[in-house]
Amino acid sequence: MGSEKKEKEKTGFDILFPEIRVEGYDVKPWTYRQGKILMPTVSSLIRKIGKFYEDRKGEGGADGGSIMDRYSLAEIVGTILPEIMDEAPAVLSVSLGITEDGVQDMEMGKVAALYLAILIENAEYLLGFFGKGGGGSQTIRSVKSNSSSPVGIG
Repeated sequence: MGSEKKEKEKTGFDILFPEIRVEGYDVKPWTYRQGKILMPTVSSLIRKIGKFYEDRKGEGGADGGSIMDRYSLAEIVGTILPEIMDEAPAVLSVSLGITEDGVQDMEMGKVAALYLAILIENAEYLLGFFGKGGGGSQTIRSVKSNSSSPVGIG
């Protein structure tokens, strides 16, 4: 009788804003408060991601397809990760509720895994700055749904 494990009932919030577990941390979409705190950092990320898009603008061929049609979100983030690592301590600190000094003391692989997971979990917000997002939103949903953790991290 008492041996049945009671599963936590999912609320509408849990369904709309799922979390994933990466490297022992729960990674969730940003709250308004976190987004507001991270706005200067996000602006820097957006500029760097925008440069990535701009540098590859002519790769669409005759059909002019979107960059999200040619690259997965994981490929895009993985390609620019070295350029956006300066923003990692602030993003991890605010997203996970740890200090920036704590982030600085983490192993590099753990920082990269957490950073990628946070960016992917919040990618629709980040990519919303780049216009339509039709293909991007589809790719993001695909990356999220093909794995319980993004790009095989976990």
